[in-house]
Amino acid sequence: MSILNKKIVHTSILLIFSCIFAIIVCEISLRIYFGKNVFELIDYQRSKTIPIDISGLSVYDEDIGWKLRPGIRTDGFNTLDHGIRRNSVAHEGTREGGILVSGASFTAGSEVVDEFAWPAQLEQLTQISVDNVSAGGYALDQIVIRTEEMMPIIKPSIVIVDVSPGLIFASKYSVNGMPKPYFTLEDGELVKHNFPVPKYVKLKDRSFLRNFYRYSLIFDRAFATLFPKKYTLTPGAVDIGNDHIAVSCALFERLKKVTDKSNAKLGVVWQYGGGFMSQVKPKPIEATSVQDCLRANNIQFIDEYDRLRRLLEKKDKSFTSQYMPHPGGTFGHKSPKGNLDVAQDVMSLLERLNPTATEKHSLNK
Repeated sequence: MSILNKKIVHTSILLIFSCIFAIIVCEISLRIYFGKNVFELIDYQRSKTIPIDISGLSVYDEDIGWKLRPGIRTDGFNTLDHGIRRNSVAHEGTREGGILVSGASFTAGSEVVDEFAWPAQLEQLTQISVDNVSAGGYALDQIVIRTEEMMPIIKPSIVIVDVSPGLIFASKYSVNGMPKPYFTLEDGELVKHNFPVPKYVKLKDRSFLRNFYRYSLIFDRAFATLFPKKYTLTPGAVDIGNDHIAVSCALFERLKKVTDKSNAKLGVVWQYGGGFMSQVKPKPIEATSVQDCLRANNIQFIDEYDRLRRLLEKKDKSFTSQYMPHPGGTFGHKSPKGNLDVAQDVMSLLERLNPTATEKHSLNK
């Protein structure tokens, strides 16, 4: 080997080791700056996701994938027949003709006791019966299926569907923690897949080397800043690559036909996770595009994005008080205060829906 080639090799090796050393120093410094344990191995991406105990509280359902287990009895989380979340001790079963609420974990009331979930607080504020058929981990497609399943049982006057950009995106998944149904559009028609839903799917394990970036705070902060929408998605989900926005629009159009046929009014409430709000700006396309579809189908909706953005810009505890605190300064589900604010948002939505039909279902009568 010539002297020139040796110098090139030596210089390249020195450069490589210098870069590795610099990355290590930056990683250690960043962990110290943000108060992290320097030597602890943490999957930073996964640590940002909100834990949802699906297996412990749910039962398998071949049509939806899972739903809350009926008859759960704990100090703060209780369910009734059909997996309905209980609103209070006085809530003993389904009440026909009131409000049917359907959504995922934020609406199911994860991390708060029965009375503090926003559907329970909505019932307290309006004195109108509210039955909450939500379950943690649902995507929009599951929410629509669950709503359609429960409508003949509850016979509601009003249907409120709770959704978020992440639940729209999760309509791309065939597995979201557990196997689930999904839809594609073929010649403009919704086609359902994964039915019956498989009970178990073994996912291919990915090696530490293929996921090493998730254990680096440098990469975590860089990816969260540059690709926030993708980086805040659930790790390990299986993406089948459908047009999730077009499918979501078609699902809302289908649900509107179902509610119209039942003479029920349909409304939609949009919620956002704390980590999502603090990292993603402006409002994501999953929200703006699907909201355009709602307008086109004359579906009333309310969106908390602007309200939360104003709270976030106050730089005080106004925003953080909306969410349950998690270790490391991350955000959990909505706090009792956050749930109350959502319930008040929904009250304004009810005014637009003109819910005179629910008056005879007042809890005071």
